[in-house]
Amino acid sequence: MRTLSSTFIVALIACSLLVSGCVYYNTFYNARTAFDEAEDLRKDSPPDQPRIDQNNYRRAIEKSQKVVENHPNSKWYDDAVWIIGVSYFHLEEYSKAER
Repeated sequence: MRTLSSTFIVALIACSLLVSGCVYYNTFYNARTAFDEAEDLRKDSPPDQPRIDQNNYRRAIEKSQKVVENHPNSKWYDDAVWIIGVSYFHLEEYSKAER
């Protein structure tokens, strides 16, 4: 009975770590996907009239901020900060981009 209980606890801990890692990866993945879609639209538009996909830039900022706030020691931290800065720049919110 004791072995079953300890096995269950170990399995529960392993599952929670796996799920939290997936949620974290999905958060950054969604941020990167939204950012890439916004960048594709901007790059494909004429230089004299760039089209800015505000919704995708804002979604990229929102998802990236979750990575920055909740996972500051992750390997995606620098990328998340970069996405936030570039997104704010293209939204013409320069003071936030500079920060």
